[in-house]
Amino acid sequence: RSRGKAEKAFGMLLEMEMMAKEGNNSVAPDAFAFGAVIKACARTSGNQQTKRKALRIALEAFDKLRGSSHLSGDSMTYDPLFTTIGNASKGQEYTKLVTQVFKLCCGDG
Repeated sequence: RSRGKAEKAFGMLLEMEMMAKEGNNSVAPDAFAFGAVIKACARTSGNQQTKRKALRIALEAFDKLRGSSHLSGDSMTYDPLFTTIGNASKGQEYTKLVTQVFKLCCGDG
């Protein structure tokens, strides 16, 4: 388990996006980069507040991935996203998030 790595990984992803927007397309994030951020979120340990922050990061990274015109989710993104949801949510929120993500997963094949 790791502490703080989700934030660091997401920061690197944002930096890669910024560099790509500035013209350095060789560092444009791919599905693997998004998956690495979400995996770091899934491995986050600590109190519930820390896990909730990791969930927010994972969902933001996932939204960025889904917003891409040329990338889509795969097992490298969906599996750790489900783990992150399970680590950080309960009850109705858990059911809602899992249902939404599962539908997207089915759509991506």
